[in-house]
Amino acid sequence: MVDRTSWVTWGGGVTFDRRDIDIEGYIADLRRTISDDALLAEYVDDVVASRELVNEVRVPGGPRATYERLTRFVTIFYRFAPRRTLAILAVFLAVVVIGTLAPLAVAVGVTALAYDRYRALGVDRRTWLFAAPAAVLAPLLGVAGIVRPTFVWGGRRYRWEETFDVTILE
Repeated sequence: MVDRTSWVTWGGGVTFDRRDIDIEGYIADLRRTISDDALLAEYVDDVVASRELVNEVRVPGGPRATYERLTRFVTIFYRFAPRRTLAILAVFLAVVVIGTLAPLAVAVGVTALAYDRYRALGVDRRTWLFAAPAAVLAPLLGVAGIVRPTFVWGGRRYRWEETFDVTILE
């Protein structure tokens, strides 16, 4: 049996039978929210995912674009799963605290973990080398994603107050 409890539904890598969900309800909710992926996770119970479905996605770089993307990502998770988001944030905070006590061990550990996950997914980039600084920044970006009132996505600025309360500002 495959353990799917740690999987996150993503619209680009999910297979499901449309007869198993309320399509009309999904479409109506889709028109009122930002994240099709998180919404799909609310509607689909039995998800089939595969490493073969992982595709490289080009995203804009630079500090501002990265900040916008990460705060949007955290906002999505917080809107649909606030407890889980706060639990993940607590884990990152714990890693930072432990890292102050044993910085070399934590830096090597998170870097090795990132390297292993990149290899498991067949990703051939050296950005796994930034795992330690990313672990330090993750709690800050997590809090920003939770408290920040707006984010930019696809060239437009959004305000997302509630799961189904989205306003396009620009």
